[in-house]
Amino acid sequence: LHYDVHGNNDKLDPDVEPQILYTTEAFYTPLLLNRTGWSFGATQLEVMPSLSGHADLLYWMRYFRRPNSPIGFIYGSPPHNDDGDIDIDMVILNRVTFNTTSYRLKYRILNRDG
Repeated sequence: LHYDVHGNNDKLDPDVEPQILYTTEAFYTPLLLNRTGWSFGATQLEVMPSLSGHADLLYWMRYFRRPNSPIGFIYGSPPHNDDGDIDIDMVILNRVTFNTTSYRLKYRILNRDG
């Protein structure tokens, strides 16, 4: 599963299907940023993911993108007994044009027995 993040999607999409995650199991979600109109230089494109309504990601979740790469990753491992639904808001800023776009990732965390 991967998400295409592009410049003409300028609102958070409530109809995105959640990605299923299991507690105590590592996951990663590739985020494809290679759409027309976006630059990928280390200082030109800034991606700011956060838990919806908060300033940062959950403590067990990280975001990574190499400089000049059109692909970023959300990754982590939900802790035991931390099941439920979470939304991650992605805000992408082009530092040259100051254009921004937003995208929502949805995860459904299921408790893994054992």
